[in-house]
Amino acid sequence: MTAYRKVPAGVKWLRVTKQAKCPVPGCNHDGWCFISSDGAESLCMRVQSNREYHFKDGKVGWIHSVNGRVGVPVVRAEKPKPVINTGRLMQEWKAATKPEYLLYLSNTLSIPASVLTDFEFAYCARNGATAIPMRDGYDCYTGIRLRFPNAEYRSIPGSSPGLFIPRCRPETFWDGGQRLILACEGGTSAAAGLSLGWWTVGTANAGQGAGMLQTLIRRLGIRYVAVVADNKIDAKDGKEDRGLAAAQSISRQMPCRSCVIVLPCKDLRAGLQLGMTADLISSLISSSVWRCNS
Repeated sequence: MTAYRKVPAGVKWLRVTKQAKCPVPGCNHDGWCFISSDGAESLCMRVQSNREYHFKDGKVGWIHSVNGRVGVPVVRAEKPKPVINTGRLMQEWKAATKPEYLLYLSNTLSIPASVLTDFEFAYCARNGATAIPMRDGYDCYTGIRLRFPNAEYRSIPGSSPGLFIPRCRPETFWDGGQRLILACEGGTSAAAGLSLGWWTVGTANAGQGAGMLQTLIRRLGIRYVAVVADNKIDAKDGKEDRGLAAAQSISRQMPCRSCVIVLPCKDLRAGLQLGMTADLISSLISSSVWRCNS
């Protein structure tokens, strides 16, 4: 038998489905096997041939010619991507959010209700969760992140990762010509940063969103960015500081002077609950090494 480890040039293996079952006689299953993207060959995981195919994980399949190698391209119907009207949904949910819920959320997160309003926190009744809108660097909606009572997060289908940007203007937080902001991970951490007296923008995921931050910084004329590094230790080995690595990655991509500040706690919200003050943040910024990226 001949061993084939590489897929033929220009060919991709596609999983069989109920609509396109394995064409090999004696198989005809709708799972586990593959069909080549040109429809000329089948990679069967059950019926043997003289053409073995070895997967990297040690599994073995067998390649069979289909219809004498007369290829019929396999056409996969793509599932339509969901589309949401973020502006309309947030308008409806904010209108339906009662002051009592914002007060409850404020007590739960230790963040003033006025700050939650700045980030447009609202109650999503159909999911039983808090809805937080995301925007791009041009301040246009990109989607909605849901925060559930058990502190789990999930985006509404149709959403794209974006930034958590407060509605208040950054100028009100600047001392003279300082023009400095904080950048962190997460909507609640960004709200905590604003509570501490710093205009703060949150990213949807650690180490991501640098491109949108660049646009926002240029649009608002921001001169300094302090990127907050959460204390996140990798559970696998207990050594790798993923929060620091993500913050450093963001800092390197900023179009202005930037630095990384490492918190003595999990994140900004945890720091707020532990009594962290604006002066402590200021001290961390003052003792940091600044990068000149532009």
